[in-house]
Amino acid sequence: MSGTPTGVARELMLTRPAGGDNKALGERLVHIERPVTALGGLALDVVARAEWIEAILRDPLQIR
Repeated sequence: MSGTPTGVARELMLTRPAGGDNKALGERLVHIERPVTALGGLALDVVARAEWIEAILRDPLQIR
């Protein structure tokens, strides 16, 4: 099996038996994963912008 860790985890959730209704559980986890991944990307953007603002506050002449 190869791919990103997220992709591998998703595949395991959808195909590997672990008791109960695995397909429904896997689909629910995939449904939850998508917005969490999107929020992670937004969080990185916020961090980058905060670092940019902090740099400007330290040296106002350092506008990129």
